[in-house]
Amino acid sequence: METAEEPMRRRLTVGPGMGSSFGAAVASGEAGGADSSEAMAELLSRYATSGRAYCVTSKSDRLEHRKTEFGEKDQEARSSDGSLSDEEAVRAMLNSHPIAWKCHKGKKPEAPNQDSFSICIADQDFGLYCVYDGHGPFGHDVSDRARNLLVNEFLSRKDRSASLKEAFEESFTRTQSVFQDLTSGSQQPRSSKLDASMSGTTATMAYHDMRANKLWIAHVGDSRAVLGRAKPGSRPQIEDMTVDHKPDLEAERTRIEKNGGRVIFDGYYNHRVFAKAGAYPGLNMSRALGDCVGHKEAGLTAMPDVREVDLNEFDGEEVVLLLCTDGVWEFFSSEDAMMLMMARGEDRCLKTSLGEVTKKSWDKWMHDSDNEVSDDITGIAVVLKK
Repeated sequence: METAEEPMRRRLTVGPGMGSSFGAAVASGEAGGADSSEAMAELLSRYATSGRAYCVTSKSDRLEHRKTEFGEKDQEARSSDGSLSDEEAVRAMLNSHPIAWKCHKGKKPEAPNQDSFSICIADQDFGLYCVYDGHGPFGHDVSDRARNLLVNEFLSRKDRSASLKEAFEESFTRTQSVFQDLTSGSQQPRSSKLDASMSGTTATMAYHDMRANKLWIAHVGDSRAVLGRAKPGSRPQIEDMTVDHKPDLEAERTRIEKNGGRVIFDGYYNHRVFAKAGAYPGLNMSRALGDCVGHKEAGLTAMPDVREVDLNEFDGEEVVLLLCTDGVWEFFSSEDAMMLMMARGEDRCLKTSLGEVTKKSWDKWMHDSDNEVSDDITGIAVVLKK
């Protein structure tokens, strides 16, 4: 019989026994490798092939900078040539690219904001939009490290345009290999330490090739991507671009059981993944980065699903992409969230619409839990075509 789960954690990603170590994890100081601004600028200068490029990413909140409930996560912003300050770089991006982002801390006892995000835009070349939802005692470190490792792996592939599917798959699997090496101790420097044995993260990446006018989305986990499109005056057509990787899906359950795992309903809201040897890791998803024990003993995988969308087919339509962690999707349907995003007018900008989605998500969590618990809430919205 599985250990009883704390009622206030019934809707959250981790299962039994995973909610009590956050305080020690944060206090340990083994941070997830936050980048310096110089490193970000160097990354952009290498991979921007034309014009100026910009990068905005989250920064992990440490114990001494603990955010209040629904507080926005710290951020870094840089341009490829290093000539702009944080504020100027963000302003320049907003002026030239219709994009908005939010990353709010939830309400979880002693836990930092475990969501992360990264946005890289190279003018007239590409946009790369990513959200990550960490889980487990060191999930904040894993998601923070993933937003660096995964983007670096992907963008460093000079031949990625030849096969973006392969580039995504190799980037995800190589990032998982790094997490395994860091967790096993094969990389010894203290600055590289990371415990991803029972902690991990989702990852959803959207790559917009502005030259070809095509979109690719790769993901593991349940941070959903949704596409909305509409001609002026018509009702939007809304479609999920990802399928939440849940253990009770037939193909996921088959892989898990074939590789030594079990799928068990927790009696509340979720089917969860367990190893044969015990009541761990207890995840309510079947794919993730990190979670090294779950990969070894319970059939988890870091192989992403990859989808391609030809935006040229949507002639005369506005096309909006929405990427969110499950802090949004727990109580919002894809249609309801996207309808809010696309119900904009001259006095209602993209940032305002996304802010309404995230605030309503918070309110729904508070109502459902009698003001006791909320997951972290993160979203990125981009207008891909006007």
